[in-house]
Amino acid sequence: MSALTVFKALMLRNFVYLKRTGVEVFSIIFWPVIIMSSLAFFATFIQSKEGLVILVTGSIAWSYMFTSHVDTSYTFVRDIWHRSLKKLRMLPIPEWQLIIGNWLFGLFRSAAMIAITSTIAFFVFGFNLFSINLLYLFAVFFGLSLFGMGIGIIISSAILRYGVNAEVLIWSVADALILLSGVFFPVSVLPPVLQFVSYGLPPTYGLEGLRGAFIHGAYDWVMIAKFYIADLIYIGIFWIVLKAQMRHSLRTGFFQKYE
Repeated sequence: MSALTVFKALMLRNFVYLKRTGVEVFSIIFWPVIIMSSLAFFATFIQSKEGLVILVTGSIAWSYMFTSHVDTSYTFVRDIWHRSLKKLRMLPIPEWQLIIGNWLFGLFRSAAMIAITSTIAFFVFGFNLFSINLLYLFAVFFGLSLFGMGIGIIISSAILRYGVNAEVLIWSVADALILLSGVFFPVSVLPPVLQFVSYGLPPTYGLEGLRGAFIHGAYDWVMIAKFYIADLIYIGIFWIVLKAQMRHSLRTGFFQKYE
C-alpha cells in the first residue's frame, strides 16, 4: 500500500469523524477565537499596539501548533476509545504513515483556524496577519506545525506506555509551552534559568522571529534556520522513543487490551 493511499484514507477517516462529531467542529472555531479575542481586547484596553501584536500573533501561532499536535496525538487515542487499536495495528501501515497522515489532517484544521482568527483580527482589531513577508510567515507556521507533530509523537509514546491515563499530556504539555516558549511575552522577561530552558525549545525561535517581523520589520532567517534544526533534532529523538515504545508494547501485549 503506497504512502499516498494511506494518507488519503486517513484524511477521509478523520473527515468522517469530524463530520459525525460536532464537538470537533466546535473546537476548531470556539477556543482559538475566544483566546485570541480575549487577549486582543486586553491589549486594546491597555492601549498597547506592541501588546496587540504580541498577544494576537502569539494566540494564533499557539492555536495553530496546538491543533497540529492534537491531531498527531490522537493517532492512537481514538482507537483506544473505540477499542479498535489492535485492528489498526493489523493493517500493513508503518507508524510513520499513521503519524504523518494524522498530522496532515491537523494542517487542514489549522488552516481553517487561521482563516477564522485572522479574519476576526483584521476586521475587529485592525491587525493584518498577512502584512509581513508571506514566505517568512509560512516558514514560521510550518515550523510550528512540525514541532506540533513532534509533541504528538512523544505523547503517542506515553499513551502506548500508560494507556488512556496519559491522555492528560495532550493538554498539559502544550499549556506548559505557553510559559516556557514565551508565547504571550518576550523570553527576555523570564528568569535566567527559564530563559535557558526556553532557548532549548524550537517554538521560542519561531515566536521570537514572528514578533521581530511584525514589531521591527526584521526578518531573521538565521533564527528560522535554528528553529528548523531544533525541530528536526526533537522529532528525531521523539521518533526513536516511539519506535522503542512500540516494540515494548508488542512484547507486553498492550494492543490486546483494546481489541
